[in-house]
Amino acid sequence: MAQNNIKAIELLSIDSASFDGSYMLVGKLSNSLSIMRIINNSDSDILVSYDGENDHDVVQTMTTMQISFQQNNKPNGNVANLAANTPIYVLGTTGQGEVYIAGYYSPVGG
Repeated sequence: MAQNNIKAIELLSIDSASFDGSYMLVGKLSNSLSIMRIINNSDSDILVSYDGENDHDVVQTMTTMQISFQQNNKPNGNVANLAANTPIYVLGTTGQGEVYIAGYYSPVGG
């Protein structure tokens, strides 16, 4: 019987004390994600990039951004995930606190 299961990736993090005003790699995704959360528990607004060069998102200080890649997928029935091995970079000013990347995926075979 087919099952719909969701599993979590290992949490990725970076300390905002290491921010230097350039894009810094937080990590690469271990699996293709259907849901991703960027939790900015730092006192610095951050820019997010998926290539280390271009700005793709912004997450204000002490907020969480959640992206559900499957939610508005068209046509219905197709799979829309953020690809495995996608690098996640953040850019901010030196501060205090951590930035976390949490993600959820559907394993093959349930």
